[in-house]
Amino acid sequence: MIATLLAGVVLLHGFAMAGAPVRVFTQSAYAVGPDGRELPRVLIDPEADGGLSEAAYPLGRGRRLCVRTDLPASRLGGLDDLAARVARGYEHVEAATGRRVAGGVLLYLVDRPVPPPAYTFRAELSGIENWVQVRVVLIGAGDALWGPAEAPQLREFLLDTLPHELGHGLIDAAPTVRQDHDGGAPTGTRWFVDGVCESLAKGFAAREDRAAARSLLARRHVDEVLDRPGVRGRLLSWHSGSELSWELESDLYGAAFLLTEAWLETRPLDALLADLAATGGDHDGGALLDRLRADTGLPLAAILDRAAGLGRALLAPPPRQVTLLRRKGNGPPPGGPFPRPIDLAISDRD
Repeated sequence: MIATLLAGVVLLHGFAMAGAPVRVFTQSAYAVGPDGRELPRVLIDPEADGGLSEAAYPLGRGRRLCVRTDLPASRLGGLDDLAARVARGYEHVEAATGRRVAGGVLLYLVDRPVPPPAYTFRAELSGIENWVQVRVVLIGAGDALWGPAEAPQLREFLLDTLPHELGHGLIDAAPTVRQDHDGGAPTGTRWFVDGVCESLAKGFAAREDRAAARSLLARRHVDEVLDRPGVRGRLLSWHSGSELSWELESDLYGAAFLLTEAWLETRPLDALLADLAATGGDHDGGALLDRLRADTGLPLAAILDRAAGLGRALLAPPPRQVTLLRRKGNGPPPGGPFPRPIDLAISDRD
């Protein structure tokens, strides 16, 4: 079995010889083989490879989704549906936060019959267009852009990664909390920032595809993550420089999501962000915890217990109504007719 971790996009600034700004975007997927060793990464640079076609879709207020791809025209069916989902993702994130996404999305769809599990994507772009996200998705042989054969990595990007990252952009653009940036001093806020972004992502996935949303929640182990060793103790001190196993890092995303959801039981996210901004912004982890305790009226241990209960409820097997019917020719059993329909908990977990 190969485990893969997608690292965040890094934006580096430079300048071309003529003075025009140059931005370099990178995205890396790390993978570990069965022997526990990191697999070598393949460089993917679509702009350098050339042969790209382009399609653009408006997202309102001067923003657009731009898709650049080397897929043949015969495999571009569903591109309009993909673009419509991106637009709905924008609408969801903006409605939930009460904030506006400032720029557009540049998405590379790269044809790779057998996508490598480990790669580094690089795109060097000049010009002034404001991209809030520049991403690559590898499309394997037999994968489609929409429908039952939709590339799984594309579905995950649209339903989960994109709304999560749009959330980061909104929190960065209108500072409400002290950010936990790579290389900076820990602020104690990562549980809240990533918790908000996970809430946006999982909420959008649930609106678009309930089965996919359930799978995403299961990957975060939300039904048990706050009962796993080490998770509660590391959650509040978690920061970008934490040296953790990939498993624990994923668990902390799930735990942050649940803790944030427990807070959002007291008020909607847009109201919470507005209230934090109205009180001066620039909150650190201690200030956020004080607000969390005040809003819930509970000590931290009880809040975490409540969050754990939310996680169990999210992945509890849904009850299915089953009607008991008499066979023709049989009379009612002793004691009277069959009872009304009953709810039986039938597990549909993977």
